[in-house]
Amino acid sequence: MKVFTLENEYICMKVTNIGCRILELFVPDKRGQRRDIILGLAELSDIPDDTAYFGALMGRVCNRTKNAQFTLNGVTYKLAANNGPNHLHGGIKGFDKQEFEATMGDNCISFHRVSPDGEEGYPGNLDLTVDYILDGNTLTIKFLATTDKDTPVSLTNHMYFNLAGQNRSVLDHSLLINAGKVCCVDENIMATGEITEVDGSIFDFRKGKKIGDGIDAGDLQIQNAGGGLDHHFIFDDLPAGTPQVELMSEESGIRVLVKTTAPGAQIYTGNYLSEGCKGKTNAPYDNQTGVAIETQLMPNAINSKDPECVILRKGAEYRAETKYIFGIKK
Repeated sequence: MKVFTLENEYICMKVTNIGCRILELFVPDKRGQRRDIILGLAELSDIPDDTAYFGALMGRVCNRTKNAQFTLNGVTYKLAANNGPNHLHGGIKGFDKQEFEATMGDNCISFHRVSPDGEEGYPGNLDLTVDYILDGNTLTIKFLATTDKDTPVSLTNHMYFNLAGQNRSVLDHSLLINAGKVCCVDENIMATGEITEVDGSIFDFRKGKKIGDGIDAGDLQIQNAGGGLDHHFIFDDLPAGTPQVELMSEESGIRVLVKTTAPGAQIYTGNYLSEGCKGKTNAPYDNQTGVAIETQLMPNAINSKDPECVILRKGAEYRAETKYIFGIKK
């Protein structure tokens, strides 16, 4: 295991080559003091037992795959059922726990790994490069993958943001999501295939509101997700360069804008964090002390009526990019 530091005049971050994990992410608050704005583990030795996926790369397919299987080109592939009856975030030893080759550059680091044919049940040798790039107040994550056999691919990073500090509720963070539709989930937090309009619902964040205002304990969808958000939002068509998500803390004044090539994001409010490993406070985090903005393709797309969006064909390229732009809300 190796740990690397990337730093410029605005951002300081530490990463490790195990799971391409972002361990620390410091940006200045409204007082000009740098704060670590992501959750993480107390000890790197806890990575094998980490069920929260702190700051890690998710793959080969992020989110949940129904009944831990899929059929592609007439062949049914069995995956690990590591989340109830379903497959989650790449399996028992997904990309979050794999070792990557790392190459440092000027204000950037590039991770590379070939996921072998059959790893965690997935077909094809997947050649993957993940780049983390600092440019002023912006962190960019780029994914590039190719395969020698058709295979599903959907990658994301699983940072949990808390712009106010460690082990404090994120329910008072302001959240704006430029998404007019949301995917429903069942009691196993599995996307059901039903997509609903957010108009008139607690899931309408298009004008921005506190996260807590989008959580109604009496709502069945909130109950299914463990008492908070764990839902995929489908972004609206926006003018080029418009952020799809904005997160802000009044306490720190820190704001993060998220711009991505992905068509949506899973918004997860850490509803099960208290069941995990020790965090940076040397104790398990309380629930809802972090919010993950997991930019990605549609959940369970491989088992949908339109699986093509998540299938990487032999000889083709998977490319995705997400920018996190940090600043102070004025």
